[in-house]
Amino acid sequence: MDPFDDYEARTMDAGVLQELLLRTETLEDFLGELAARAARETDHRCAITVRGEHGRPYTVATSDELTRELDELQYADGDGPCLEALATGVPVFVTDMATERRWAPYPEHAMEMGARSSMSYPLISGEGAIGALNLYAFEPLAPGAPMQAKAAHIAEHAAGAVAIALRIAEHSKAIDNLRTSLTSRSTIDQAIGILMAQQRCDARSAFALLRQASQGRNIKLREVAAAIVATVERSTASEPRGRY
Repeated sequence: MDPFDDYEARTMDAGVLQELLLRTETLEDFLGELAARAARETDHRCAITVRGEHGRPYTVATSDELTRELDELQYADGDGPCLEALATGVPVFVTDMATERRWAPYPEHAMEMGARSSMSYPLISGEGAIGALNLYAFEPLAPGAPMQAKAAHIAEHAAGAVAIALRIAEHSKAIDNLRTSLTSRSTIDQAIGILMAQQRCDARSAFALLRQASQGRNIKLREVAAAIVATVERSTASEPRGRY
């Protein structure tokens, strides 16, 4: 039986992605399942690369640790098929690392780790490539049209899933930053109130004292405020309680 006869039945689609999303509890688990599913459907090992802060690539999920090492080898060298697919938005194929002359010295290093061929598909979303789907084989392999169609189909659906995952991660980070900001503001307000009572001054003067302490000790304003609040709380907790 041709392994691609059941292509439509087995391949990743919106329904499969929804099932994966519902079945996993965290984004990390979801992306890991995505990489594992892609590996099973292509009989390759799989890694997913995305652009991080300042455009730096990093691997968010792999089907195994050796694949992560192959990705990170390219990041260390600053060159490789994964990075080229990410930069150009065009799929990149390596038929045999032993005869590959691009991206030296990466092919030699990859072959030492056991990799002999690879396919890197850009994950396109919005204005361009947000990442790459990296598929590694441990034998020389020239992908035929059916395999290329399968890998391209997986990359197309994976791109949407990764884009959503990144959007959720950014939203979660924004919420965490907001919580931190609100907590810091509350602590600063408490410290201002304490200084107003201790120094018998108004809020502007109390804030100036906080800022002066922050600059003089070269620490963040919220850290100065937290120290003041903590000192008062310890003092209050240690005071003996009367009987009523």
